[in-house]
Amino acid sequence: MEGKDKMVKGLSKDEELEKVLKDAATTKLVVLEFMKPDNQVCIYVKGEVDRIATEMKDKADFYELDVNNFRKYAERFQVEALPAFVLMQNFRKKRHVVGTDELEKAIYQVHDKIATRNQDESGKEGNPGTQAKSGQDENTGPKPTGSNMQDSSGKLFLCSIQ
Repeated sequence: MEGKDKMVKGLSKDEELEKVLKDAATTKLVVLEFMKPDNQVCIYVKGEVDRIATEMKDKADFYELDVNNFRKYAERFQVEALPAFVLMQNFRKKRHVVGTDELEKAIYQVHDKIATRNQDESGKEGNPGTQAKSGQDENTGPKPTGSNMQDSSGKLFLCSIQ
């Protein structure tokens, strides 16, 4: 694992990712950033990702994955454009965001939902309403959105993982 002091840690092997997911705290999100190190869009948003990771360090742990090394995970999480962020908790995909525009908002929403669920479960054991909530599909919500990279007309653009 690269970058132990950095807020966004680089992973290079499947085993590292599996360990991260296994060891993740139940109250904190794991944010997986699928990127290409030589891609201009990914390079462009790096500073914004670092800023978000620093601000969100109490809510989420951030990991950078080169899509070339983690292609099977990119396919599993349906990554079609870069940079893509997959928010996970307890081995479950909670949200998928493309680009940094919606990343911060998505982390707040998912983290708040987890915190509310944890409070409900600890304070209302056996409540059928809580049980129904926890069975809802976590993957619903906004579809992947644009990146922070824009052309001169203001149109947002992304890069393909191909």
